Amino acid sequence: MTDYPHPPLFEAVIELRYAGDGSQRAFEQAAKRIHKLYPVAQDIRAKVLAAEGVPSDAPEVVFLARHLSSADGADTVILHPDRVALSRKAPYLGWDDFTRRMREVLATAAPISKRRGLSRVGVRYIDRLDVPVASDVVFDYQEFVRVAANPLPFESGPVSGISLSAARDGEDHLSAAWPQFFDGTRDQVVDLAIHDVGQFVEIKANDRFALGVVGEIKTACADYGVHVRVVHDGEGYRSHAAVRRYGNATLELQERLASVAWAEMIKPTKAVVVASKRARKARD
Repeated sequence: MTDYPHPPLFEAVIELRYAGDGSQRAFEQAAKRIHKLYPVAQDIRAKVLAAEGVPSDAPEVVFLARHLSSADGADTVILHPDRVALSRKAPYLGWDDFTRRMREVLATAAPISKRRGLSRVGVRYIDRLDVPVASDVVFDYQEFVRVAANPLPFESGPVSGISLSAARDGEDHLSAAWPQFFDGTRDQVVDLAIHDVGQFVEIKANDRFALGVVGEIKTACADYGVHVRVVHDGEGYRSHAAVRRYGNATLELQERLASVAWAEMIKPTKAVVVASKRARKARD
């Protein structure tokens, strides 16, 4: 296993969303105060494209968020009338330093949160792990990293999900399985697709699969200027499909995809888990 002198963290993010509709005035007040601490500002906007011949009242360009970064680019505050987020790139200096910075940001951006309750708290860590294997070798990630969901940093309340994703350097696509490759009812083809994946990588009983809708994925990505293509190529396993041009997905887009387009979570059946374990043993 690679010995890391420092945490192999690529990015850490904390986001707080607030209930109700925030005002533009409060947003601008907060942005002006934050700008003194994070001087590099950029507004993130998306161009809305209407279908030919279909009338639309939507504005041509919509505002998504304002990014205010430190001079060295290591820290970025993401402001929106209904949320405040802090992103920290490497080097990561630890949880205490990260939360201290977030408290400073929240105090400075107080106009956004004034008299509004919290509706969501999100924490995201993105690590880079150097796996010493050839690119064409199938490997078990659990030989290189252990992922634990306990204890969670919450005193109470429901947790909607914990996910782990992995990609090789140079890949700009997201791997998926295409249930319609198989024949049967909705539940049957989904089960067959998960079984198909399980012949390529081992599936554990506590794994979950996100069921995505192609139309919703394309629409969400297009709203952020990312024009993906979903292609069935059968690479690795028969139902393999690639969501190509996905590499440009921003944090905001990934959150929208997770909450809308990939929102339904599927638990693998016991039979699928057993079959996947047998397949791994056969490969070994």
